[in-house]
Amino acid sequence: MTQTVVAEGSGVWREFAGGYSDWSRWQVGQAQELEESAAKPVSNRKKGPERAKSAGLTWKEGRELEALPDHMAALEAEQRDLVARLEDPALYRSDPAKAQEYSNRLAAIDTELLRLLERWEALEARLS
Repeated sequence: MTQTVVAEGSGVWREFAGGYSDWSRWQVGQAQELEESAAKPVSNRKKGPERAKSAGLTWKEGRELEALPDHMAALEAEQRDLVARLEDPALYRSDPAKAQEYSNRLAAIDTELLRLLERWEALEARLS
């Protein structure tokens, strides 16, 4: 299996299973999903459990699938906040322990986001 490590900017690195072309397709898909989700009204999100139920997911899995985008968005917002804090050079002089804490949390968020993305893909695969 091939792995690709990609710099996403602001000091964020992400590891993907597959080669560059796999990552490129994923990135285009993410951009399209972001545009589509921004264009869709929020009320359309309520259709998740109905869709999940008809596709054979359990009720719990349907609820999990419905909650994943919001959970990931919250983690990404926290990630952006931590990156902004870590970009401040004064932090490293004034409180190096806090900088290490932020760095550790950032790594944990990366791991959690990757786990959530894999779970999302697994649930979506069961839908089709």
